[in-house]
Order: sequence, then structure tokens, then C-alpha cells
Amino acid sequence: MIESLLEPLVPEKFRTDERYRIGHIRIINALPGRRILGVHTPEMRALAKELARRDDALDIIAGFEDAAALEQRHGRGCEGGLCYEETVVWGMMINAMKFPGPSVHGKAADRWLPAGCGYNGQEGNIVPGLDLRLEMTRRHVSAMDNWAVCDMFDSGAKWFGRLVSRSLTRDFTDMDSPFPACRVSGRGAVPGGDKASCPVGPVAERLWKFLCGYFASDREFEVRFATVMSMSHFMNERYLPRIFYRFDSLDFSRIRSEYISPAQARAMGNSSGQNIKDDRQACGETDRVSGTGIALGEPPYYVRMGVAWCLATALAKFPDETRAYLRHSRLPEDVIRLYVRKARESFRTRNISPF
Repeated sequence: MIESLLEPLVPEKFRTDERYRIGHIRIINALPGRRILGVHTPEMRALAKELARRDDALDIIAGFEDAAALEQRHGRGCEGGLCYEETVVWGMMINAMKFPGPSVHGKAADRWLPAGCGYNGQEGNIVPGLDLRLEMTRRHVSAMDNWAVCDMFDSGAKWFGRLVSRSLTRDFTDMDSPFPACRVSGRGAVPGGDKASCPVGPVAERLWKFLCGYFASDREFEVRFATVMSMSHFMNERYLPRIFYRFDSLDFSRIRSEYISPAQARAMGNSSGQNIKDDRQACGETDRVSGTGIALGEPPYYVRMGVAWCLATALAKFPDETRAYLRHSRLPEDVIRLYVRKARESFRTRNISPF
């Protein structure tokens, strides 16, 4: 794929400083078999923007999808599979591309869109290119296997947040609002001074339903994707109760994770540092290593921490509503403990009572 473009971006310190390299790998904590080159996020983002402007941008994304499909058949780390940085750049490209734009043309329909649905918004899609971008996103989400890949896509999906915001404020270009009582202010649509009672736009509802499908998933990073996207783009008075409802509907026992807990690792006689060294020796290389597959808590740890993070963010923005929810929530005790820890660590909430 694009490893030849990533190689020159690897910092020399990652290649030569073992302590730095192991620290970098531990933070990412990729699953075994997922190679890490060591490229930093700003360099990956700049590369993704450059690739998104190229005429062959769709071919590059198609190549990422094909490599991910190959991994599903033959296992992570197989020949022709993706390194960690490629999975990140894949998502960054989806966020950076213009729909429609010079890098998007008719052949997209052959791969990404159902018959009869053009990328310019037919079949009821009132936002140009939304069908295409959502389908590309769906395929990327199915390949997510790491918190950093997930969170960098979610935080970088500015297009998603803009669509939600415009839909909530009835602010699409040249669209006549069917709700003449709504007025648009800097804080949102306010009919008669009551923002919460302004009807939700169809695009926001469509995007929310897109996330709801992932809340119902049994895969760890699909559920985390929905959780972090909700926190990043739906954290408002209209959707906050719906986010809480989705949290209460989560069945953590049925969410599958490829990570193991520290207790399981100890029982197996594993230690994170030794695993990294063993992996490096097995590869015979010093700049292509993978993580340990050991989470910091009970799996699905990255869903538990994602929910806790979202609750701490809600506490900062809507303290009364968040505390009211927590008084009767169905969340497991370990998630509540993680939430309290996150709230106490954040400068925004360290002086706010979590309950």
C-alpha cells in the first residue's frame, strides 16, 4: 500500500531509541500482528490530506479496503495487510476528501453505492456525497481494531459534526425551513426561546441512526466508534437523553474483544515489555513492531473507557442532567469507577461533584 510513503516520515528517535520506541508502542497498544512504524499523527494527517487530493484517491481507499479484507481471511499481520499507520491514514483520507470533488467521480458508484443511488445525492440523500462517505466510513469502521485508529477518525470527522449542527439549526443552504417559528442563533435553533423543542433535521436523524447500528454491535471498536462519535458530535440537549439510553442498553458481556485483561496476561505468564522485545526479535527488525494485546482493564475495556470518557464530558457540559442519569443508570460499577476517575483527572470537572 503506502508504506513507502510512510517510511521517510518515521522519526530517527523511534528507530534508534529503544525506550522511546517501547513507550510509543505501549501508548498505541495495537493488537499482536499489527505492525507499528512509528510515524507521528501530524505527519500522517498531512500525508492523508495530500493523498485525498490526488486523482487516484479512490483507488488508494479501495486498496486499503482490499488489504483489510485480506486480513479477515488470513489474519492480522499477513503479507499484503495493513500497518497501524495505514489504518489511520485510511480514516483520515475519508475525512479529508471532498464529496463531490475532483477526486470523486462516477466510478465510485460501481464499488461503494447500491444500484440506482448516485453519489450526488439521489434516493432522498439531500447532502451531496453523503451516501458515498457513509459507505466508505462503514467499511473503515469494520476494520478498526485499536482505540487510536477509532478516536482519530471520530475527532477528525468534521464533516459529520457540521452536518449534525446544520441539521439541528435548520441551516442548510437555500433550504426553506418547514418550521417558521424557529430562529437561528449562535446557540442553535430557538423556536419561542425553547431550543430543545425545535424539531430535529432529517440529516441529523439519519446520522444518529447510522451510529445506533454500531451501538447494537457485538464488536468492541464498533461500539466505541458509536460512543466517541456521539460524544464528539451529538453532545447537545436534544440527543443527550438518547445517548444515555444507548448506554443503558449496552450489554458489556456480549461485546467481543480481542484484548485480554492484565489478570489473564499474568495467568498466561505475559508481560508487556517482554512481548514487545520477543516480537521485535521474531521480526528481525527494530522499527516494525506490534503491541501486546493486553488492555488496562477488563475487556471490553475500550468500550468501558469510552463510555466513562463520554460521561465525564457530559458532566462538564450538562452536570445536572448527567448526575440525574447516573442516579438510576444501569451501567456496571467498573464503568462508574472509570467515569469518576476521568472526571477527577479533567481540569473541567475536577471541582464538580460526579454524583
